[in-house]
Amino acid sequence: MNLYFTIPFLFLLAIFQATAAPQIRIAGGSLSLLLLCVMSWEQIEARGEGYGWAFIGGLALDLISGGPFGASILGLLAATFIANRLSSGLFRDRLFLPLVTAVAGTFAYNGIYLLLLRIFGVPVNWADAIGQVILPSAVLNMLASPIIARLMLALYHRVKPAGGTW
Repeated sequence: MNLYFTIPFLFLLAIFQATAAPQIRIAGGSLSLLLLCVMSWEQIEARGEGYGWAFIGGLALDLISGGPFGASILGLLAATFIANRLSSGLFRDRLFLPLVTAVAGTFAYNGIYLLLLRIFGVPVNWADAIGQVILPSAVLNMLASPIIARLMLALYHRVKPAGGTW
């Protein structure tokens, strides 16, 4: 993992995620670009680099957002764990892997984030959160996941030299 590339890239994604993404709402949900990129990287690299991406991206998001510190880190780590497990299991097929991972990762990330909000005393209406935010976001992430997966694969081939290691 080249940190000279990774840190600025993830901070830019976090800035987009915290500022522009909430303004683009479709049916109550918004696209989680940082989440999709982190999960895609874990599926492509498959050596645990996604966990480093999840930590750095979550840290950037936590520094920018107003939520409890560590909630984004834990949510992204959980989603990365799911991406890792699914990529080595039943859904290894390249067509279904991004779709299934996007839905599962969205539920994991948002579920942990909301749980931590609740632990820190913020009232959470679970039925509304799931029905009006998480489910539409999962559908949007699922629709965008094949595109993001292809872009991340192209980025992987660009930043990882053939036959070389970092």
